[in-house]
Amino acid sequence: MNRFLPLILSTLFLCSCVGTIEETNFETTEVVSDKIEYQNYEGIDEVVAISHDKVEVYFFELEGIPADKVVYQIYYDGAETPVYLPGGSMKPRADGRLYYQVSGLKPNKEYYFQVQALNLLTDNFSLNDKKLSAKTFANRTASFEGVQSVIHQPGPDGLNFIKVIWSPAEKGSTGFVPLPSDAVKYEVTVLSSDRILSDFDNTFLSNDDRKVLYFGASDSYGVVGGLVSGQTYFVRVRAIHQEYSSKSTIEGYKHEENNKYVAITMLTSDLGKVEFDSESLVITRPDGAEGLTSLNAVWGFPSGGAYNHFRLYYAGEENDPQAISLLGETMLNINPSTGCEDTETSFCRKIKFSANTFQALDLITNYRYYFIVFVCFDETCQEYKPSIVRSNITNGDIATFSGIISYELG
Repeated sequence: MNRFLPLILSTLFLCSCVGTIEETNFETTEVVSDKIEYQNYEGIDEVVAISHDKVEVYFFELEGIPADKVVYQIYYDGAETPVYLPGGSMKPRADGRLYYQVSGLKPNKEYYFQVQALNLLTDNFSLNDKKLSAKTFANRTASFEGVQSVIHQPGPDGLNFIKVIWSPAEKGSTGFVPLPSDAVKYEVTVLSSDRILSDFDNTFLSNDDRKVLYFGASDSYGVVGGLVSGQTYFVRVRAIHQEYSSKSTIEGYKHEENNKYVAITMLTSDLGKVEFDSESLVITRPDGAEGLTSLNAVWGFPSGGAYNHFRLYYAGEENDPQAISLLGETMLNINPSTGCEDTETSFCRKIKFSANTFQALDLITNYRYYFIVFVCFDETCQEYKPSIVRSNITNGDIATFSGIISYELG
């Protein structure tokens, strides 16, 4: 029988480092004791080779135990130590399984994998004997980590557009001509969450359920549109290497096929779902002479829903530390739906949804200016969310410098 000795450690070190790969099969030792209790755990479910040096391992959660009270351990051929995975750091995929990518393997080689679980509440360790194997690709592929993040486009574009971000694949070439394994394009696939994950590669789906776009080798992000407001999507990115274009028809020749994805739900126009940090508005004074007549405003972007634009109002008065000012309270009472026009004492600027900074120019020296920004949900700002009022003072004077009068050599 091929089983694992339970690991009894006074201190559990959680790391994902592995040793060198030497052997073709791992051996375990069986210890029989009537006093030892073992954790019941089904273990590994699937292994999938995704490149010349990477394999994805899929396994089940340990049921009935809080995620942060479980440690999973992945064993495979030649690894000097197992891969330790704290359960609290892992999130199940849409199919309910956990997954981990094992890297640093040898090309065109079959590896056997096994997954055990340690219950930290009882210190009981599983001893299932299920092993599965996968063979790494024979050809070299791009070295790529997959999608990193997906965010909504700002403003009303957030209803139907997303920005997909990835870290570029490793580049072996130092010049303009790519090496055979260098990435020459990135494939972005967007799948409706109404479909199962295996439909990422279902070419028979309509464009409503599955969209595939390609971006260049120098790109590290791509914008995808035509999505449905309120719908959840799964997003995957793969790298296509240079040699694949000429050898894709050869049987068994592959590009990297990682299955990492990120889920994102499209924004809606529901005002109640929009979150805006009203305290994110910050007013700063530029250094030097620029600070005599200008101030800078910056604020946070809203999240959770779509919006139309921003409106920034500001007004100033002579800086008198002894006086009681009511201007800040006046700013709080502004109703942006009445319009965005300058007056003799105040100013308004309509700012596009994709910008969150503004520099107020031509201000009066040694004046205190009060600012407030509104998130507008329609063109006329009938519905809005305000920030708090912030203020700052323009410089009163800049010290003059007449230059060097004289100098002496020591």
